[in-house]
Amino acid sequence: MTNMEAAIGWFQDRAGAVTYSMDYRNGPGSYDCSSSVYYALMDAGANTSGTVGNTESMFSDLPSWGFQEVQATAEGIPTQRGDIFIWGDPGSSAGAAGHTGIFVDSDNILHCNFGYNGITLNNHDYIWSANGSPPCHIFRYSGGESPAPAQVETQTISKDWFDMASRQDLAEVVNDVLHQNDGFIRQCIHNVIHNEKFNREGTVNGQPVGGQTTLVTEAQYNAQNFGRLKADVLFTQKQVADLTAEVKASKEGK
Repeated sequence: MTNMEAAIGWFQDRAGAVTYSMDYRNGPGSYDCSSSVYYALMDAGANTSGTVGNTESMFSDLPSWGFQEVQATAEGIPTQRGDIFIWGDPGSSAGAAGHTGIFVDSDNILHCNFGYNGITLNNHDYIWSANGSPPCHIFRYSGGESPAPAQVETQTISKDWFDMASRQDLAEVVNDVLHQNDGFIRQCIHNVIHNEKFNREGTVNGQPVGGQTTLVTEAQYNAQNFGRLKADVLFTQKQVADLTAEVKASKEGK
């Protein structure tokens, strides 16, 4: 059963104790808006797959976990404790275009945000207005048991799954390509200073994989990931070039 009080408690426990980062969004020291909601829902028992998506994937993940979108009335959209908000419409809420968090009452939210560099408690309408009053969707847990993850055949996979499998939209993949080396170096420095191990935990096809890794193996995984990302970019460039040539030929009547 889903316990939204546990989700709120997850945010409260980390308010003022973590920072905001889109590069290091999987904790334990930093999250972004959507990853924090996904981890909170793991604590609540709703996120049965253990996936960490984004504001785009939430539009499909939340209904599959027993949430229903709250419909607007003449007075607006009624909100209550435990409701999850998403700014932006499906298809146009990825990256910085969207935002999400959880209501603690009808007016106030807990959210991991760039402005305050971490998890803070704020008045929703004030923050919403300050950000240009974007489209807002409210999802509420409707009760009942969250669906169990689909059973899949156990498979052996290499550890280079993580960064690729956890990315849900092109914007995040591009961000990884652009910041791969800089982000990895900063992560290494942070972990060496704080004597922390790298934590690569998550799921592939609903199956939990990962664990703690060393600096050497982490460097190997990042090299693998960068190679795959570069190959994907080159393949996409070729597809675009081929499509452009077809369009040009069509216009010329060839």
